Amino acid sequence: MIGIFEILSRRGVVLWRKKDNILIIEEYFVMLKMAEGREGFLKFLNQVATWQNNIIIQEAYSAHCLKVETDAVRKAQRKYAALTKADIMRIRQEARENMPMLPLEQLDYIKEFDIFVVRASAPSAQEATEASGQLLALGHFDGEKVEMAMYDEVKHNLMNSNDD
Repeated sequence: MIGIFEILSRRGVVLWRKKDNILIIEEYFVMLKMAEGREGFLKFLNQVATWQNNIIIQEAYSAHCLKVETDAVRKAQRKYAALTKADIMRIRQEARENMPMLPLEQLDYIKEFDIFVVRASAPSAQEATEASGQLLALGHFDGEKVEMAMYDEVKHNLMNSNDD
């Protein structure tokens, strides 16, 4: 599943905007997923969350591993003045093997996200804005239910809420 999402992402069918937890999906793909019915679409959105949470775990594990290895090497350097590259590699390997578990419960998982549906003809996801006419629908997934609306139906309310 993760591999499929990576392929879809490389092809521009789905895009995850990490800074604000937004899933950008190309319109034809959304239509295919919605054709699977409510349960099929909810399953797809949960798979998106799993895909992104997998990335969060991988990044956290890499950072944790690097920290543990670095701390072990620094400790050894304080104890023994001169370490060879082989010593450092051995220390890093031992630190990795004896590394404490990554505290997964402390990670900031993706529990909910916004959804933007863009036209298939959009030159890029970054250019698929309401101003360019490429944004078709907006939605929000809270982990259990999804709410979607066509952009043209809600843009008046969005524009007026920005004036407050």
